[in-house]
Amino acid sequence: MFRRPLIFLIALLAMPATIEAQQERLIPLIDGRTCWTETSNRCFRYNANRRTATRAGFGNVRVPTDFEVKPGFITESGFVSIERAISKQVGGQVYGR
Repeated sequence: MFRRPLIFLIALLAMPATIEAQQERLIPLIDGRTCWTETSNRCFRYNANRRTATRAGFGNVRVPTDFEVKPGFITESGFVSIERAISKQVGGQVYGR
């Protein structure tokens, strides 16, 4: 009688969490123009020597080395963080320096 719920509970606990099992897509961090996808307008200009990102009309934002999960690649969340840091700039203030 209690066998089925116990087996179901053990099977449920043994399954890997699907959210944790999914990995974020890696985006190449290109010296020059880095974009969300090849055809996307979501882009920023990246300078590999200074490790900064910028968009027209905004100042530079420092790209931390820990954003690179693999040499030359950042995650989607890293890309979004850089975009937000660039967009949050107001007036002459430059964040992330």
